[in-house]
Amino acid sequence: MRREIITVIIIAVSFSFVGGCGAIRQQQIQQQRVEYLNTHPELEDSIRSAINQRQLLIGMTMEQVKASWGPPKHTITTSHGMDSWTYQWTDLSKPIILPVIRYHLSFVNKRLDSWTKFD
Repeated sequence: MRREIITVIIIAVSFSFVGGCGAIRQQQIQQQRVEYLNTHPELEDSIRSAINQRQLLIGMTMEQVKASWGPPKHTITTSHGMDSWTYQWTDLSKPIILPVIRYHLSFVNKRLDSWTKFD
C-alpha cells in the first residue's frame, strides 16, 4: 500500500514538472513571437496571421518558422541548400502517459518546402 502511494506521488510530481516546464517554454515562445511580429511590420498579412496562430505556410523563411513554433529540437543542414528540422512536443491533453508529437520540416534555400507529422 505504501509503495503504491509513493508511486502515485512520483507520477503526479513528474506530470507537474513536465507540465510546468512546458508552460514556461510556451510563454517564452509566445514572447518571442510577439517581439518578432512587432519588429517586422512589413510581413504579409498571411504570414503574420500564421505566426500569430502558430501555424506554418509553405514558403516561410526559417526565421518565420522559428517565430511561429520556436526553436527546433534537431536540425540538419546539407551542402545542397537543404535543411531539415525536427520539432517534438509532449501532448499532456491525451490520456496516454506522455504521448509525443513529432514534425519533420524540410527547407530548400532557407524556405519551408514541406512538413510531415509523425504520430
